[in-house]
Amino acid sequence: MKLKSTLLIIVLLIVGIYFSFYEFHKNLLIIDAKTGDTLLSFGVKDRDTFEISFIHSVSLSPVYEYYRIEDKSIILYETDFSYSSAGLPTETEDEERLIIEKDKFRLVNMHRVFKEINYGVVKEWDFKLYIKGRVYNLSKMFGTRRVIITLRR
Repeated sequence: MKLKSTLLIIVLLIVGIYFSFYEFHKNLLIIDAKTGDTLLSFGVKDRDTFEISFIHSVSLSPVYEYYRIEDKSIILYETDFSYSSAGLPTETEDEERLIIEKDKFRLVNMHRVFKEINYGVVKEWDFKLYIKGRVYNLSKMFGTRRVIITLRR
């Protein structure tokens, strides 16, 4: 009986130590907003980053949005764009800064928290996802549709 109790305590300690260092697996999902079907799935962990780019519908210039995974959230930490026009940022919040460079505007030091991001992917807007060293042209892959980008365990 004493041997079984000791063995149980050792096993519980090992399991506890294992889970204290183990980062639970998360997936970044691209979901069809209409059907709920998963279109793409990527294994991610905290501090992983990804980028979304598309052609802005009004200025017809490229927009780049940079995201980071933090716990159960997706954090927008920077946005770059070529021209200031309707629908593009013109003011900053909190610690954010708008940097004007030779050929672009950069909105940096952002910390905008999302549980999910909704996008209208349009075939003509060249909507791309950059993740884990690869580029996925969502406009070519899926045509025009609404998608949801979210995290799931």
